[in-house]
Amino acid sequence: MAGGLRGEQTVGLDGNSQGRPPFASIGFFDSGVGGTSVLLEVHRLLPAAPLLYLADQAHCPYGPRPTAELRTLSAANTRWLLARGATLIVIACNTASAAALHWLRRRFPGVPFVGMVPAVKPAAQTTRSGVVGLLATPATLQGALLREVEAAWAAHVRVEHQLCPGLVERIEAGDLDSPATRTLVHRSLAPLLAAGVDTIVLGCTHYPFLTSLVADLA
Repeated sequence: MAGGLRGEQTVGLDGNSQGRPPFASIGFFDSGVGGTSVLLEVHRLLPAAPLLYLADQAHCPYGPRPTAELRTLSAANTRWLLARGATLIVIACNTASAAALHWLRRRFPGVPFVGMVPAVKPAAQTTRSGVVGLLATPATLQGALLREVEAAWAAHVRVEHQLCPGLVERIEAGDLDSPATRTLVHRSLAPLLAAGVDTIVLGCTHYPFLTSLVADLA
């Protein structure tokens, strides 16, 4: 992993990048920029909290990687953040959460972890058609976390799963509204719309960067 972890950033009280700090109370990691959607929301709610963000862009995307590799990467990310003073770890990635959240809690006893799970619960509560669409990665769709949430909160609706291959790479490149990106999003949405969904869950922390585009094409 040496030299393979890039994108470290801290956000302080004023929200400015400050380089590597001697201490950070909340550490975040993701495969790239996607987790900054979580970081910014936490900063909005806790503006005085020191935050440290790790973007593991050397291994982006996480979505197609096997569970064992995702756990290895997540453990390395955790050690990196703990070494820099993080006292709470936010896995700002649905894929890594699905593969490694429970495993990390066992491997690092005493360290609190917060993971991501697609917002199926509120979607199931607000849908009128009874059909919810979920855009996510393979690891997220196959993970136990999603099955638990769907069983607990979405048993009364139908949740249609849809993969979006190549979308994370577009977002990492900053390509948010090109014809190629629009085509990719349209192709991912088409089967969901054909199935009658009226609510779409963005089940990857990268995808909120395309909220406007998804709304436009849906």
